[in-house]
Amino acid sequence: MRALLLPLVALAAACQSNSFSCGDDSECTVQGVAGVCEDNGVCSFPDEECASGRRYGQQAPAELAGVCVQGSEGSSTGLASSEGSSSGAGSSSGFETTSSGSTGVTGTASSSESSSSSSGDPGPQPNIVFVTSQPVPVSAGVVAEADGLCAALAQDAGLPGEFVAWLSTTEVGAIDRLRGARGWVRPDGRPFADRPADIVEGRIFYPPVLDELGAEVRNRRALTGTSAVGEAAANCEDWTAVADISVTRGDPGATFSAWTTDGTQSCEDTQSLGVYCFGVDAAVPVEHEAVRGRHAFVTATMFDGSVGLAAFDEACSMEAAAAGVPGNFLALVATSTQSALSRFDTSGPTWVNMLGVPLANTAAALTVVSHLDAPPNFTATGEPVTGDYWVGSSLPTTIGASTCADWTGEGSGRVYDTEYTTDWFDETLTSCSGMRRVLCFEE
Repeated sequence: MRALLLPLVALAAACQSNSFSCGDDSECTVQGVAGVCEDNGVCSFPDEECASGRRYGQQAPAELAGVCVQGSEGSSTGLASSEGSSSGAGSSSGFETTSSGSTGVTGTASSSESSSSSSGDPGPQPNIVFVTSQPVPVSAGVVAEADGLCAALAQDAGLPGEFVAWLSTTEVGAIDRLRGARGWVRPDGRPFADRPADIVEGRIFYPPVLDELGAEVRNRRALTGTSAVGEAAANCEDWTAVADISVTRGDPGATFSAWTTDGTQSCEDTQSLGVYCFGVDAAVPVEHEAVRGRHAFVTATMFDGSVGLAAFDEACSMEAAAAGVPGNFLALVATSTQSALSRFDTSGPTWVNMLGVPLANTAAALTVVSHLDAPPNFTATGEPVTGDYWVGSSLPTTIGASTCADWTGEGSGRVYDTEYTTDWFDETLTSCSGMRRVLCFEE
């Protein structure tokens, strides 16, 4: 059995009850980690990044959740500071543009007094999510059979925890099967998402493209029967029929909604489809430690293919400025005389999306990779979006052959979908009259 190396994650848990209020310190112990019941009746937990050594849990009131406690240990005025906490996307204080020279990505680490580093105990670990290397036949008992497959494959691979399959029935949606759990990472330790709500809202860090052994499965699809909001979609009539019936599938190389609802296919032809498996026995917050680099985002504005390259660039600059994102931005689109990437210096820092997740390990890698590590499917304000953006060529390194006649509106244009990572740029041709976004790269 293979040992699993997982990152430490931020200890930002809340009190054991669903309420944020507490009466004494005994009510603030979560998964063996002792918290403090502050004078304002809110639980805090050890965090060495805070000057006080404590941070409020995520189920605290909105104005306190996840921020540092002020005051001496064991006593608090109830005020909080932002010291040591991450600024949200769209806040200019949350952006850094200098390359640190490091592109490693893990869950955010936060040590605690109860998770003794001297003993080698890493503390509570997050759940794991993977797509199975084996299919499960569609039948009336497919949900239970898929659960069993998840458990068996996880055990064989040395993955800890209890697992359920991401499958929906009309009575129980897949999102409801995750109830009570929180925090998921892939088998390689890279974070997938924190809360179930983040999953259905598209706040996903890395696509669930790894199987239980950590191998990429980009050329496969996953059986889901589940919509973008985690409820039943086309599902072989609640898994009871296969003839002339369709089932929803997902793309493991995508995020936002396409990872669970990439399209449909016949229930008779599911032999090659895997299943997503989610660990459900941990409630450990998972965050992403933002990588320093140049920012990449997709415009909130949509354009037809006739507005011109200058209009694309202007939209990139205006939306970045409006969101408080520093730097100069251009559209990553090809023309008949230059490739998209030739507009940028690929020897500089890597590009990261608005969650701080790198699109590739280095900027230069974007000239040779066939897929992204994570998609740029966020606007400058950090809102996840779906839909196509204009690219103009089949590769980011080739001059444009389908650029709507250099973005004057004639002919056809090539586009790519914001939430996908596989076969980057090599998407579809579309009418130049269609409304699409633009991908903006910092120079």
